[in-house]
Amino acid sequence: MSYAERNWTPVVDSQGEKTDPTTATVMADTGALDAGTYDVLALVSASANAQLQLQHRNVANDGAASDVIGFYIPANSLGEIRGWFAVQEGERIRVMMDGNLTGTATCWANVFAWRK
Repeated sequence: MSYAERNWTPVVDSQGEKTDPTTATVMADTGALDAGTYDVLALVSASANAQLQLQHRNVANDGAASDVIGFYIPANSLGEIRGWFAVQEGERIRVMMDGNLTGTATCWANVFAWRK
């Protein structure tokens, strides 16, 4: 068992299932985090091909604090993306749509963040 598993409760968020989400729709957001290194796991499923981003956001939540990780989920599948982020006090991690899903498409995302 790692130090994080013994001593820190993960931050978990999902904005729930969304029908026809558009570009820049936030699918999951940790909210402001304490400073530290975070092991992040984002789980996403979509009923149509989906392009998303895993973002490390600055304190003002108006720009990236580090590189953005883009990822693609094929229709009717579950995907996961993992990353390690060195977070300053008040920064956040979020999953955002990087393209529109149209028709009856839905997308669901969840982000788990453990401080190391």
